[in-house]
Amino acid sequence: LGSTLYPEVLANQLVDVKLDVATDATGRKTTTLWPLLLIYEEFRQTDFLRQCPESSNVFYHLNTVLDKDAPPPPWDPQRTYSPFNVAVYLITYQTPLLVHGTPQWVVDQHTGKRVNPEWIRVDPWLTIGETLRLEGHIVAGFPVLHIVRDGSKFEE
Repeated sequence: LGSTLYPEVLANQLVDVKLDVATDATGRKTTTLWPLLLIYEEFRQTDFLRQCPESSNVFYHLNTVLDKDAPPPPWDPQRTYSPFNVAVYLITYQTPLLVHGTPQWVVDQHTGKRVNPEWIRVDPWLTIGETLRLEGHIVAGFPVLHIVRDGSKFEE
């Protein structure tokens, strides 16, 4: 885990944002529930989801927030965004790791320099858990995914 990058999102929430755990009806199987921030770069808009099961895939959450049967969001009245025409990105090495509560940037073992952040495209069929474990992904307080229209100028 790393330092929170978007404290203003937390400031706008009415309750504390935290990891949680859900247990199935048998009381044996548990899954971690993550808060998730979706940022729509083109419109500078966000969706903040409080409890996303680690075992659910990213597409499921896109399908929920971009539901074709629900009214379109005010920022996209033409419904240019759908779960089928968007690309999902995350930024690697965007924040320092928290090691025993102390922020430490990841350093390249060969050069001794800080590893530069990099935008990587995420397969929307990956689960939240698989996304969190992608190489270089440091969770900055809560997972953040950037959503753009596939093939748009914002994806370039």
